[in-house]
This record gives sequence, C-alpha cells and structure tokens, in this order.
Amino acid sequence: MRSRLSKSRITAFLQCPKRLWLEVCRPELREETPAMQSAFAVGHRVGDLARAQYPDGVLVLHDENLRGALRQTGELFARRRRAPVFEATFQHAGVLVRADVMIPSRRGWHMAEVKSAGEAKPYHLNDLAVQTWVARGAGVRVERATVRHIDKAFVYPGDEDYRGLL
Repeated sequence: MRSRLSKSRITAFLQCPKRLWLEVCRPELREETPAMQSAFAVGHRVGDLARAQYPDGVLVLHDENLRGALRQTGELFARRRRAPVFEATFQHAGVLVRADVMIPSRRGWHMAEVKSAGEAKPYHLNDLAVQTWVARGAGVRVERATVRHIDKAFVYPGDEDYRGLL
C-alpha cells in the first residue's frame, strides 16, 4: 500500500518545498552522512526509552506492511481493555501517520510525539498537528497531544533509570 502523503512528506514540504521535490522525484540523490546516521540512532534510542516508560504498551509492527500496521492499530484500539500503543498507524484523507505513543486517557487518548531534541521546535508542532488531524479524522478521540523532548536538566542516576528524561 502506498500513501500519496505522509507526515514526513508534509513536514519536508513545510521545512523546504525543494526538499520534498527532491525526496519524491530524485530520491537517489539523498546522502546519509555519518552525522545523520548517528542522529537516527539517537532518535531510535530515545524512542526506546519512551516506550520503556509504559511496560504494558504494545508496539505496532509491520514497518514495511502499512496495511498490516493499520489493521493491527484498529484491532488494538477496538480492545475493551486499553493499553498504550507505540507507532499507532492512522490514515485519513490520503495522509498516513505513525504516532510515537498513544496513551489511554479517561475519555480518549493522549498522543505523545517523542523527539530527541532538547526543546520543542516549531516544525515539531506542525508534525504533531498533522498527526492529531489524521488520528481524529480516522475516528480516534485525541484529548491531548504533546511533544516530549529531552529535559536538559535531567541527571542520569544510573541503573537504567531514565524516568524524567522526557
């Protein structure tokens, strides 16, 4: 299944229209530098730490199979006993998104977008706005949406205890 628009493509356009054109029309020109690979690795580690805060959470798999991810997300959201969902996948009006963390709340869901930055940046808010719009359009009651970023005042106490990092 191929989506015409995704959160990543919308974000790329908002940052720089030429960037989106290059990503879509000339993807072979993309160069991944060691610095980019390192940033991706840090981002994945921060995502892992965010998921560890919710040990009863469920990770939506199907990275390459988006139909499977949409189906699994639907099944998880239809359950009577709700639990946090990681990488929940939604589609609305031709736009596909994957939400980092969806946390059950009293009357709906709290959507949390996790960033490895030390502060929320304007494009993070655009990112979150797109995800919220798509999830709501897909029928999810998003009561709250937040950007979680690294707390620059966090001091690691040891023993793999990262509570308070985000």
